[in-house]
Amino acid sequence: MIQFITIRKLKALSSYTLSIKKLQYKPHPTDSASVNDEYVLPDQPDCMVIKSTQVAETCHPIWYVPEYLPHRFLIEVEDKSNICVFSLLVDISMLTFIGSNIEDYHFDGITLLMGASNGYYIPRDVTTHIESTQIPQKLKNSYSLSTVHQIINVTKKIDEMQIIVKDKERQGEEYFAQHAESRANAIKNRTIRSNITRLDGEILKKTQENQELLLIVKEKQRILAAKKSQLKVLELKNQKEKRNLQSLKDGLELTKRQMNSIYMKLVKRQSQLICNISEIYPIQNNCIRNIPLPNSSFERTDKELTATGLGFTCHYVSMISLYLNIPLRYPMAIKSSRSVIYDFITTSYEGSKEFPLFQKGSDAKRFAYGVFLLNKNIEQLMNAIGIPIKDLRQTLVNIQTIQSVLNQEVMSKVQ
Repeated sequence: MIQFITIRKLKALSSYTLSIKKLQYKPHPTDSASVNDEYVLPDQPDCMVIKSTQVAETCHPIWYVPEYLPHRFLIEVEDKSNICVFSLLVDISMLTFIGSNIEDYHFDGITLLMGASNGYYIPRDVTTHIESTQIPQKLKNSYSLSTVHQIINVTKKIDEMQIIVKDKERQGEEYFAQHAESRANAIKNRTIRSNITRLDGEILKKTQENQELLLIVKEKQRILAAKKSQLKVLELKNQKEKRNLQSLKDGLELTKRQMNSIYMKLVKRQSQLICNISEIYPIQNNCIRNIPLPNSSFERTDKELTATGLGFTCHYVSMISLYLNIPLRYPMAIKSSRSVIYDFITTSYEGSKEFPLFQKGSDAKRFAYGVFLLNKNIEQLMNAIGIPIKDLRQTLVNIQTIQSVLNQEVMSKVQ
């Protein structure tokens, strides 16, 4: 079945269009078939037009054709200017096979080739375009008389050789039948020898493997002995470390007893200091050292006495925080009746972070905020000791609560 059509050695490098036109059978006017019958193009031929698919700059265009081609047809090739550059009548039954590889052939001029699955064909009318030495010869010359005699003699010799071969085959079968047992024994002996050779090889291989394993075992034993010696050294070191640890434990017990003794001394000292503070600043009936200090309400009080009471309170709070090692959130500057407190946290007040604990010559709002910060420090001490606060504004009452709780804790720890 023809798969594609190609033309070799077109003279112009161009794009081409292939037209395949089916021919119409035109019989001779007589009733019987004649050699004068011919095929002609009809007025409106059934024409198949296939565009060229060759690449640019080539003289060998190629077209892939449909599965069905008419028995006889006309091929016309036109260039891109619609000028016919090649035409040929083709009869499928009159094609000549030239081979499966066209690279071995030389084409003298423009030649049409048809490609099939088994090779290339050309129309019989254009075989003159190919070198005659490349065209397969279908006809052979007859044999001469001497050649015929030679063939007959060779045939006779072949027959004689066949008879001799059959006789030798029969003799061989008889011989093998007579010596079957010896042949079986020979085969058995060869099998035994082969097994012995195989077993010898396996024994040698196992021996080598055992020697290698023995070397590995010796190496493992050497490593184990080294590990044992290291383990003994580590055991001695461990015993030494245990003795050191025991000595450290003994020292620690001594240190604990010393720390307990020191702690008891510290508690006693704290109790003495706290008692001294309560003796220095006695608080009774909302008065500190007999100076009245109302609960955050200072409108109708003596400003100097109030400032002095706040200074004593400020000193009292700072000493408790010092003895109990509790840093206050709002630092205080102890200046008796001119004490101040600082707030470095809030951003509500612009300017100075210093707030007075005295009324004379100071802003009332900043004074009130300073008293509030003092009460917040007292609240911090109460929270650190674990005392719930009921009213933040009761300054001296909250200090008395701290004093009583600390006295109870000190007495319990001393006991």
